[in-house]
Amino acid sequence: MQIQTVRGPFDPDQLGRTLMHEHFIFGYPGYNGDHTMAPFDEGIYLRKSNEIIEAVKKQGFKTIIDVTPNDCGRNPSFLKKVAEANDFHIICSTGYYYEGEGASVYFKCLGIIKMRL
Repeated sequence: MQIQTVRGPFDPDQLGRTLMHEHFIFGYPGYNGDHTMAPFDEGIYLRKSNEIIEAVKKQGFKTIIDVTPNDCGRNPSFLKKVAEANDFHIICSTGYYYEGEGASVYFKCLGIIKMRL
């Protein structure tokens, strides 16, 4: 059995101490529609993420599970850069945020579209 990370599969015996529910980047559904926000600067987020990984490594952690859903800014390419820069395991989630917390209109409209077909 293998565990899939943003850097590829690895053996579960290498999992080590793990932070189970973290977010490197997160915005509630619709965040990207707010044009008053500053544009995403990957360099700033990479530097901060590297600082965080350095700190958690000092505490003995070897893996982080980033549970950011797709509609909240999940970015596997960014997570891979962080993991590679720090020789660290990051497991990236899949899926979408649930409707009760404001899932995108896309999911609310699917039923209407299907009913009209």
